[in-house]
Amino acid sequence: KLLMRNVLQHAPSGIFTVEYEGRGQVTFGFDSKVVKRSKNRMEVLFKPSVDWACAQSFQAYCGDNGMFLRIDGSDPADPIRNIRILAPGLSSSRFEFHPFFLRDIAPFGILRFMDWQATNDATVVQWEDRTRTDFASQANVNKGKDA
Repeated sequence: KLLMRNVLQHAPSGIFTVEYEGRGQVTFGFDSKVVKRSKNRMEVLFKPSVDWACAQSFQAYCGDNGMFLRIDGSDPADPIRNIRILAPGLSSSRFEFHPFFLRDIAPFGILRFMDWQATNDATVVQWEDRTRTDFASQANVNKGKDA
């Protein structure tokens, strides 16, 4: 799963903490590499690279840079799930959102996640057709159906 691509230098470099549940093999690539691994926890070094000539040409694709993770194997009886990736400096999974994001939205009383939830063009009419909470993504294009 691609997490970040062509971020130039707009993403923090450093050690990202990755926590997850289940048994299996999780790997990282592009500008990130696992530097420490323990049970259901990893530390991933992220050093974003930039092809400035490409970036200044406004091309949509400037090489394999950024961060991706891949699940290379997962135990069907105890699959990899609930993956949490914490930016440098956030060493606890108690954060649902980054503190900077929370600071930025503090002035607002109501947040509408219409685009994130794909509600504007939704074709779901019946409650049973909704995206269920155990589905892999709440922003899926399948409107709750299996992929």
